[in-house]
Amino acid sequence: MLREKMEQRLFGENRVRPRLRVLGVLALFVCAGACLEAPPPSLVLISVDTLRPDALGFAGNARATSPNVDAIAREGVIFRRATSAAGWTLPSMATIFTGRYPRDHGATRYDRKIREGIPMLASILRERGYDTRAYVSHILLGADYGFARGFDVFDDSVLRVGNPHDVSTAVPLTDRLLADLEARPLVEPFFLWVHYFDPHFKYLRQPETARLEPGPRRRYDGEVAHTDTQMGRLLAFLRSHGLYDESVVVFTSDHGEEFQEHGGRFHDTLYEEIVHVPLVIRAPGVQPALREERVEQVDLLPTLLGLLGIQMPASISAPGVDLFEHSPDPLRPTFAERDLPLPFRQRSVRLGDRKLIVVDLAEVEIDPDRDAPARSVYKPRLVVGMREFDLAQDPEEQIDVYDPGSESSQRLLELLLTHFDEGVGPENSVELDEMTLQQLRDLGYLQ
Repeated sequence: MLREKMEQRLFGENRVRPRLRVLGVLALFVCAGACLEAPPPSLVLISVDTLRPDALGFAGNARATSPNVDAIAREGVIFRRATSAAGWTLPSMATIFTGRYPRDHGATRYDRKIREGIPMLASILRERGYDTRAYVSHILLGADYGFARGFDVFDDSVLRVGNPHDVSTAVPLTDRLLADLEARPLVEPFFLWVHYFDPHFKYLRQPETARLEPGPRRRYDGEVAHTDTQMGRLLAFLRSHGLYDESVVVFTSDHGEEFQEHGGRFHDTLYEEIVHVPLVIRAPGVQPALREERVEQVDLLPTLLGLLGIQMPASISAPGVDLFEHSPDPLRPTFAERDLPLPFRQRSVRLGDRKLIVVDLAEVEIDPDRDAPARSVYKPRLVVGMREFDLAQDPEEQIDVYDPGSESSQRLLELLLTHFDEGVGPENSVELDEMTLQQLRDLGYLQ
């Protein structure tokens, strides 16, 4: 009986949505000539930088860091095993917006942008009459990197309040977007993207920190709680203006964060504490549920278009699946890649509970005037080589079981080499001014 109830909770939404579509079609026939067709759903995408799932209440944090996110989770579908495509902001967010792996969209380094001609979520929606607006607080999510494509309003003005390592941006970002939405009301259907930066290092002391129990992650959790408070202001605005209930609301992150699990801090590897991200989707007519399948950021574009009733454009050769139409194949491998920190190049593949990480050296130039941070304090000791982990027996990824003679290791290496040898297009360089370069140095992207 317990298993039947859990299966109903996990997969109930897959039975609800097709029925709703049929009822919607019948309603249109009934209404023909007598009523106007309702506008398609709007979309609200809230992304929070550097956010581990276990920092959130619904995922197990007992520190009461996220009442507003938890409220969305109670109404939505929680994808408990969502994976970042890269473990850092630029390539992972580009994957969300293009539905392509970093190797294909090209935004794989601080000096590479999303390739021209690749359809993006905002441009697809604007072509279909959506009012598209974005409010971002990360320098790597700017127009130079291609993220403004398709947005009627693209506002990154909060970056001018100061170095985000020293100045909190969640309050001014929320102030700016709410003032703008009051002055220029959203027109349905709309696509609203808001990206919060604050949980990113440095973890500044926030008013919410004082109410948390002491611990090694107190300031980080305080930043998460502070961001959640500002998110609550946005959600309250949408509800009070009647813009929430009929909208698809998505909450996610670009990547996680490391707290010495593998000898470092920040997010410089492809271990699970960095590639595991929160993902919650709340949509009209979709029942709350907990989904256990392993999903990737490439799945978001087809899933969101499906929820909005938009057919995937023929010009998009996307590897992801609509998560509300199909459950991902449990034998589908999941991939991640990163070309930072320099000079390391990291690639990973996971198949079931087996995961392979390959680290080698890239041919890159390092700024000779910039000293690398002390690796004994902040950076992991990255070592060139191959490491395999059995996550069923070793979820902390501490025991290397790579064996070049084993079937598992050979299979994983074959999948990784095949994936990263396909689909790579021309490079797409970005010319950055000295101010931008200095900001990237301040944030640790350049050494």
